[in-house]
Amino acid sequence: MQIVGYHHSISPLEKVLPKLLEKVLAAGQRAVVMAPSEDQLKIIDTFLWTYSKSELLPHGTADDGNPSYQPIWLTCTDENPNGAQVLVLIDAVRPTNLSQFEKVLILDSAWSNESTQWAQSIGDLTVWEEQVQGGWQRAVASIR
Repeated sequence: MQIVGYHHSISPLEKVLPKLLEKVLAAGQRAVVMAPSEDQLKIIDTFLWTYSKSELLPHGTADDGNPSYQPIWLTCTDENPNGAQVLVLIDAVRPTNLSQFEKVLILDSAWSNESTQWAQSIGDLTVWEEQVQGGWQRAVASIR
């Protein structure tokens, strides 16, 4: 399984997550975004509707229902109700049921050795670190 970590220590999640989700949708894939708490989930839900005046990231939560219609599903639960190929983990979320996904993206503002060890234990890991001058630089080579 491919695991890609994004250490976003400069830009907030509100800027990083929408760009990654746009790429997932452009590739014709679906995503599950797993947040660490209901409060964080509500924040993500709100900013995905308002992050751009010209772009829309169609998504839903359990409150919306009909997960099979949602290309992006937001949750705090270890689930894949929309048949997603990509799992996006926010911060230190560590689900146990990963076999149903082709790729895992980990967005963490405080990337640690513990994060690296956990990710390496489940697949081929590449970590990208946000750069002050803009863009991303590969921080850790794939291990497996």
